[in-house]
Amino acid sequence: MLYKITSVMELLEISHATVYRMVASGQLDLVKLSARSSRITSASVARILAQKGSKD
Repeated sequence: MLYKITSVMELLEISHATVYRMVASGQLDLVKLSARSSRITSASVARILAQKGSKD
């Protein structure tokens, strides 16, 4: 499953810029669908949510 950038922002409660920083650092996996369309993999989102959950 793939998430839109805005959905990832809501799920992780982070900004647009933070999503792209996490992609650049390899924390989130970005899939380019076209020149104007990108998605984030559900596996990478789940990994971040699990890390956030273990910190609480």
